[in-house]
Amino acid sequence: MNRCVIVGAAPVADPAYLKQLLRPDDFLVAADGGQDTMHAMGCAPALLVADFDSSCSAASLSDATEVVQLPVCKDDTDTLAAVKLARQRGYRDFLLLGCLGGRLDHTIANLQVLASLTADGCSVVLADEHNEVRLWEPGEHQLPYRADRGFSLLAFDPVVVGITIRQAAYTLENGTLTSNFPLGISNEFVPQIRSFPSPPVVCLLFVQKIDTIASVWEYAVNDRALHSDKPKRRR
Repeated sequence: MNRCVIVGAAPVADPAYLKQLLRPDDFLVAADGGQDTMHAMGCAPALLVADFDSSCSAASLSDATEVVQLPVCKDDTDTLAAVKLARQRGYRDFLLLGCLGGRLDHTIANLQVLASLTADGCSVVLADEHNEVRLWEPGEHQLPYRADRGFSLLAFDPVVVGITIRQAAYTLENGTLTSNFPLGISNEFVPQIRSFPSPPVVCLLFVQKIDTIASVWEYAVNDRALHSDKPKRRR
């Protein structure tokens, strides 16, 4: 089955960039205010899922092929409702756009949607102009070299043990990541394939454009003083 692309209502600075991420055979779904983003992208959704509490312009509303109206008072966000409808229609491969940035609570809620889909055995990526986010389950994972990108590997569970990062600027061998210390943030690619063998629980992978990694922090381990002889990394 083709991929399902769901566009949420988070602010998007560069709709043209998001359009480059689309495939010709994607099933396009707008979640409420995401319809305006799709209109700016020059795309017409096959499905609009909305309670219409976000601003949808009349012009963009007319683009939708099918409209599912949701109640304003409900347990699900519009994005989660769109995901559930897509799952009911058999989709298992997802790209979520317009789901990062803006309201922080909605961004966190969309990370929870990412976790729910991953636990359901689906392939899912959250992306915007600066980031790609995946949730990695146990196993070995590889990333191709990308000169314009850095990456972060962060614990989604409270404690993640057995993490190995190889062929990257900052390597790790059988290490531990925790959800209360960002040890795996702001790593850098080297011109080979990155390998992350067998973490026993899930981790969040963030791939960022280099120009979004701005400040420089000291590398610290096990709550020791920040002035170590370890190399500095961009945070």
